[in-house]
Amino acid sequence: MYRLMPILVAVLLGACAAAHSPEEEDAARAAVAAADEAKCKSYGLHLGTREFDDCMTKLDDQRARADTNDRAGRLLGRPPSWATF
Repeated sequence: MYRLMPILVAVLLGACAAAHSPEEEDAARAAVAAADEAKCKSYGLHLGTREFDDCMTKLDDQRARADTNDRAGRLLGRPPSWATF
């Protein structure tokens, strides 16, 4: 049991090092929101209107659906949708 302890510690430290900081996650969310805002504006929609809010919601829903499908696919052994061969 104690012989496996260094391996367990190494795995846990590696997982911590691979995790993103809250600042990185906030920056990524801001970048996605800015891209979505630009896309909705490219459709001729104006910030503050119901149509613009609907557009932002649709883009967010599409992203959430794609993330869910990717996670489900990985559980089944399929590569993520962005990994095309």
